[in-house]
Amino acid sequence: MKKTHVNHHFVPRFLLEPWAGDDGKLGVFKRLPNGDARYDRLSPKRVAFSEHLYSIKGAEGGPDVFVEKEIFGQHIDDIAAPVHKQLLARGIASLSEEQRAIWAKLLLAGLFRIPPMVEHFRTMGKKSFIERQPLHSLTDIELMDEGLKLMILTIGCPKNNQKMLAAEWSLFKVPPGKLDALTSDVPFAYFGDFFGEEFGLVVPISPSYFFVSASGTYVNRFSTMNLAWMTKATNTRLVQHAQEFVFTTDKRHMGLINKWLGSAQKKLPPSDDA
Repeated sequence: MKKTHVNHHFVPRFLLEPWAGDDGKLGVFKRLPNGDARYDRLSPKRVAFSEHLYSIKGAEGGPDVFVEKEIFGQHIDDIAAPVHKQLLARGIASLSEEQRAIWAKLLLAGLFRIPPMVEHFRTMGKKSFIERQPLHSLTDIELMDEGLKLMILTIGCPKNNQKMLAAEWSLFKVPPGKLDALTSDVPFAYFGDFFGEEFGLVVPISPSYFFVSASGTYVNRFSTMNLAWMTKATNTRLVQHAQEFVFTTDKRHMGLINKWLGSAQKKLPPSDDA
């Protein structure tokens, strides 16, 4: 019997599909050990995943894909995909309150579901469990379940969701020219501190549009920003903070990617200012 939901997509496929060409594939730059970037064309299904990234220990000892299938699949990605289409077709003002809540949860999930953050949560969960029950003997994978629980609670936390909903949302169209928006395996540019007083979150939702969620002084910063500069600056940040892969429509960003891919510190989410 074929196993399903083994490949856990930490960037939802529907967020990558707008970069696919007539061949159904998108441009994929991969960082090589020697620092160079290799270019391929792959389908969205074949990128931005890790096997059993969110799996927990099942009743019979094997991996249980409940988190990927039921939580990220049915309750986040599947219901956010139509909202993404509506955003591109009709804009933010067209969203209902329910659709806004769905999109807010997708944004929170995007911050915390990438591999470095999953590892962070699992480390925190393991440490917390050992501190609470130091004499209890469990395998590593059972201890890791505590971390996944913490990650899911963080994504679903009403306070976090309300903060994302209360932020100022806007769409910015990439100006015509040789540049378009790219995306990566860390598909957001993050500024400030979400858990602090103010933050900015920029998410490419197609080669032509950026979605922005901002609070505090970041609202004015983004609203007055030159769009050509914003496109270049966001693309640069996305490339710098990519873990391994950058996704594009074609090879036009080769120079930027060769210069910056993987150059930033891997402290996620980044907290330096715009």
